[in-house]
Amino acid sequence: MNDIIKKKKLIKSSFIFIILVLITFIVISKDCNPGDLLSYLSTIDARFILLGAFCMFIFITGEALNLSRILKKLGNNVSLKIAYVYAATGFFFSGITPSSIGGQPLQLYVMNKTNIKISHGSIALLTEVASFQIVGITVAIIGCFVNHTYLLSLNHIIRLLIMIGIGLNIALLLIILSLLFLSKISRKISEWIVVVLKKLHFFKKRNLSKTLDRQLKEYTQSAMFIRKNPFLIFKTLLTSTIQLCAMYSVTYFVFAAFGLTGVSWINIITLQAILSVAVAIIPLPGTVGANESGFILLFSSYFLEKNLISPAMIFSRGINFYLCLLVTGIVFLFWYTKRTGIFTKRYLL
Repeated sequence: MNDIIKKKKLIKSSFIFIILVLITFIVISKDCNPGDLLSYLSTIDARFILLGAFCMFIFITGEALNLSRILKKLGNNVSLKIAYVYAATGFFFSGITPSSIGGQPLQLYVMNKTNIKISHGSIALLTEVASFQIVGITVAIIGCFVNHTYLLSLNHIIRLLIMIGIGLNIALLLIILSLLFLSKISRKISEWIVVVLKKLHFFKKRNLSKTLDRQLKEYTQSAMFIRKNPFLIFKTLLTSTIQLCAMYSVTYFVFAAFGLTGVSWINIITLQAILSVAVAIIPLPGTVGANESGFILLFSSYFLEKNLISPAMIFSRGINFYLCLLVTGIVFLFWYTKRTGIFTKRYLL
């Protein structure tokens, strides 16, 4: 994998991620020790925990379906099986790199290794990310109205962070949409992307100028093709809506697993959407620490009755991030080792 990422940078990102996770759980353990968690495991309703885990399966499946659908529309023969690898790669490397910057480049790497043109892969990822952003921001804004009384009761600094988070996500969405719908801007940015890909050794230097011109033409044609298929965009948005509602529902199922009542599903998923948007601006791998702290700040009143906020956060975050990170990491590792034959070459021959 030396032709796409430097091992030192990946190791550094992984090390920082592990340190952040350890620090986070050391802080959390002050309020909820492992013994308490084991006791909660014997009292919670496991059916709701399994439903939460199933929600994350729906989340990954949604991204796989979106990428597979778009790539097929662009003329690529993509099975759902390999689309799962694309989705798992994106989740895993977004989770362990600051500001999620590693997800899309590594997805492009896997696509490139499975004979998907870079231009097609770029368009598929941009379309999927744009859809994801549109739905996420929309649900978060709806959440501001649904939970306005509750939000007004929070500290003004928290409210400011929420507004900044929504504003920056809207700015990012506008950039992505300009790449898809404004040809002049998309050409300039795509030129820069191809130059970066050259530095990452995607192309042979002697063929760079021809490759660059071909990739830009293919990108422009692909973007135009996407713009002319509104039903494809609609299906992508619908799938993203199901994806995000599933992921945000994990917190609701944890709430139900502890036997708590009195708060609606819409309140919890929209509040979770606000949290996701607010912490997305923080440049930490997987927003580790920020997400956990934000959960405690936003949901404390919902779990305050039985002092369950810390265990609830651990179960919720454990399902919608750490468990999913483990599974997607295994999926990527399995694909990579199978493709390279690294274990066969090293241990069997």
